[in-house]
Amino acid sequence: MKYVHLIVMLMFILPIHSAVINVGSNGCSLRDAIRSANVDATRGQCSAGSGADVIITPDNWTITLNSALPTVTSDMTIRTATADGLLQVSGDRDVPIMEVQGASTDLVLTRIRFYDGKRSSAFSGGGAALRIRDASVTVNDSQFDGNEVIDTKGGAINIKDGTLNLNRVRFEENNTDFTGVLTSTVGGAVYGEDSILNLTEVWFTENHAGAARGDALFVSGGTLNLEQSLVNELVYGVAGDGAVANVSDTTFSRLPPANYDEPLLDFRDNSSVHLNHVSLLGEAVVYDSLLWASNSILDTCFLTGTQVMLNTHNLFTNGFCLANEGTYMYLLSLNDNGGFTPTRALSWVSPAINAGDPTYCTSEDQRGEPRDGLCDVGAYEANGYADVEVLASVVGGPPFGSHQTVTANLTVRNNGPGVADAIELDVNLDAIFIQQINSGLCPQFPCQINSLAAGAQVTIPVTANLSTYLSDDFTLTLKAHSTAGSTHFDPDEYQPNQNNEISYSEAIVQAADVGISLMLNTPPPYFIGQSLSYTAEISNDGPQNANNIRFDWIDGGLTLDSFSGCSSVIGEQCLLNVMSNGQSIAVGVNATVTASQFNAAGSVSADQLDTHLGNNLDDQQNGGGVTNADVSVDMSVMQAGPYYSDQWLQFKITVSTGNQPASNVQLWSDFPGAYYFGIDFCSTIPCDIGSMAANSDVTLFFDVLAPIASPGIIDHWTHTVWVSPGQTDTNPSNNQVVISEPLNTAADVAVFVNLLTDPPYVVGQEVSYQYRVVNGGVNHATQLTADLQADNLELLWIAGNHCSSFPCQFNQLDAFQDEIIQLQYRIPSAGAFNLAGSASAQPIDPVINNNQDNVNGGVADLPANDLIFVDGFDGNL
Repeated sequence: MKYVHLIVMLMFILPIHSAVINVGSNGCSLRDAIRSANVDATRGQCSAGSGADVIITPDNWTITLNSALPTVTSDMTIRTATADGLLQVSGDRDVPIMEVQGASTDLVLTRIRFYDGKRSSAFSGGGAALRIRDASVTVNDSQFDGNEVIDTKGGAINIKDGTLNLNRVRFEENNTDFTGVLTSTVGGAVYGEDSILNLTEVWFTENHAGAARGDALFVSGGTLNLEQSLVNELVYGVAGDGAVANVSDTTFSRLPPANYDEPLLDFRDNSSVHLNHVSLLGEAVVYDSLLWASNSILDTCFLTGTQVMLNTHNLFTNGFCLANEGTYMYLLSLNDNGGFTPTRALSWVSPAINAGDPTYCTSEDQRGEPRDGLCDVGAYEANGYADVEVLASVVGGPPFGSHQTVTANLTVRNNGPGVADAIELDVNLDAIFIQQINSGLCPQFPCQINSLAAGAQVTIPVTANLSTYLSDDFTLTLKAHSTAGSTHFDPDEYQPNQNNEISYSEAIVQAADVGISLMLNTPPPYFIGQSLSYTAEISNDGPQNANNIRFDWIDGGLTLDSFSGCSSVIGEQCLLNVMSNGQSIAVGVNATVTASQFNAAGSVSADQLDTHLGNNLDDQQNGGGVTNADVSVDMSVMQAGPYYSDQWLQFKITVSTGNQPASNVQLWSDFPGAYYFGIDFCSTIPCDIGSMAANSDVTLFFDVLAPIASPGIIDHWTHTVWVSPGQTDTNPSNNQVVISEPLNTAADVAVFVNLLTDPPYVVGQEVSYQYRVVNGGVNHATQLTADLQADNLELLWIAGNHCSSFPCQFNQLDAFQDEIIQLQYRIPSAGAFNLAGSASAQPIDPVINNNQDNVNGGVADLPANDLIFVDGFDGNL
């Protein structure tokens, strides 16, 4: 019965799924698909709709209409099969294309070209491509061109009492023609009445509204939200009456010959106009309305009867607006600078740079490029500028001692927003001496970084020796400056608060390296109450004298009886006054056994900075027990060689007892440079095994990451394990095992090829690629070879730090660094094109499946011509 209950519950909670209606070769037409979706029933060869249906058309399909499509009256989406497709619907310069009705109707149109729609009289109404009444329509990645209405409003789109959302849509050569009938022909491309229009990344160009206002768009009442868009018309631009207009990150410009003086922005009759980050390069009219303007570039404006509510951080090209005088803006011509629409870039001398009010800064400019805290005025955020910053640090930090060897990390970072190129790095040194530069990108100073993308950084590790404490301080200064070959502009490079130079300075103090080694002199067997003799060998490896050396005795089942050889004694602390560089002193210790198991420990310290703390404590294998045991250890490595940096290794370790039981058994491990991340039932070293019966075994597995190889310094790994019982071990020769193997460097070279140019593609088109090779390993990649295999692509140019041609070889790619190469190609022939990348390097590469990136292309078509194909090309001309 419980299964019946579950089924009943699922019936109530499962959603009603919409239908997918495929049109095309199955005989289902777009016309019948819309009918099926409207009535949720089969029409023609189309499957029945159900709920909010999705109509999917073939990619690159063309339909020429002889009558308008059925009116859309229910929720549906119409799109192409893939993101590379484009459905083209033509009215054949004779009929309108589509109408949408109904307050509850929601239509989504994606990747559709509406062209050559027509409404031939004032009585047929506006919107030759799309007429909307009460409904909500969203259009994505589409185009409206060549649509025309006669003696009415809205050449392409006419909306009343509805909502229109446009995202990445272009309007071109849409018209409202005027024949003398006493009607208005406003809105050459779009007309909205008492509606909400949300327009993001929309491009208006060469649209015409006869002799009326708003070649691009006209709104009567309602709300217009226009952002990240371009209005590039010959005469009029955007207009409205009694509307709310919110315009941001948008450029208004005029097509050549640009000798008209009609308004590109025209709002009247109690409108509310909000302009923020607008580049309005033509006349503006705002009559009898309210105006808010911030962070905008404005030209001539007429504000009769208008109350200016906000006027902050605007710049004016002349004195005929909200200012008494104008300023030359140094704007570059309209061009493709990235983003969906062309933009007017700022020259580096433009007064608009960093002149915005942070209160009103938007997060992105017209192209979608981020704005910084000191944003630019207008629609364009200058990203031809790069803020190069340097950072310097010394590993471990102060204090630093005389003649100490240190590692400094020198970093140059590009904070953007643009690419920085031809950067020279150099250092100034005082009381510090570079011994080795561990970077193939900068093998010596000065060096040059060819290119550094926004947000990228390069870190150069440097090994250096410090001078003596008599120098007081050491100073390392890192500098990164533009050169004659630089094309970027660093705005703060030579300003008082610049970040192109940094100095790291710290004091050098006296240093000593004191160490201790404890030795138990008394041989077994042992008994409670026995007096034992120890020797503590205390040393100073310099470089300066060590003063007030403190040797602390640490009991473990023992009671201290006496010291010998000390300058003075305080409790369990032996004091030595001074030790010169290279001197060692033997201190005698007598102690009494007080427990069945005992182990002594000792530590040393001095007044001076100790540059090596690893030898300041000896707490291992300095004891025994009053009973006997024979404990042994064996070890093997589970992986076969060759071995390389940061490799995962597993060791099998077996601890065994002889003919006597053992208790308090401890297993120790010493693996310099390795990282432990898993030891069976042990959380720390030593590993407490506890008690073991006679003739028994305990097997453990140690998981570690191998040390990082350093040629000439670390070329082997050595793992030592030893075991000790709580008793006296009668055969200490089997208490320890050592495995040592050669250690190779390793670099994980990965390749990523990205096609940066979006489809569709045509023959002769230029396409941009980015080739990125990354060293994700812990060692430098040496003798690296990068290569490309281009199919149906002609190389135009290459830009990178190391590579100017392919195949490309460079000596070294540092650990965790990358090489980014920009490439420009032309597609010479129709059909598929592709760019495959590969890379290989000399050290061991533990991951080889990322050495290639083989599929990065598309399909190029022949350029568009004037032929119109009905439902595709059938070969009959």
